[in-house]
Amino acid sequence: MVGTAVRRWWPVLLVVSCLPVASAATLAITGGTIGSGAGTLAACVSSPTVVQNLGTLLNATNVVSVDVSGIGADCGGGTVRLTLFNGSAAAQESAGEIPAGGGSVNLTLPSPVPLKDSHFVAVTLQGP
Repeated sequence: MVGTAVRRWWPVLLVVSCLPVASAATLAITGGTIGSGAGTLAACVSSPTVVQNLGTLLNATNVVSVDVSGIGADCGGGTVRLTLFNGSAAAQESAGEIPAGGGSVNLTLPSPVPLKDSHFVAVTLQGP
């Protein structure tokens, strides 16, 4: 009778004995700051105007450069970055330095982009 009971329960004992043993770990936290660091927001706040410039002759239907104007003086000495998108991906990118007093920047594209493919222009101003 004892042999029969052992034969019935041995699969359960086998499963229980094979279960992984879990253990807990502790982490001591001392005083201080988490993710410490400090930074200030750039004072470069502006509402620029963006104009796409077409070329001449063979490039008459292509965007060859972009004028970014109306950049505030607080952005002077910073960088303006331009990305021209063609609907699904960036077609061309260009960057330039903002004059000390703000104003306008003309960014020439590395290669002309057909106006029909110019769907979106993104401008990023980064202060000094």
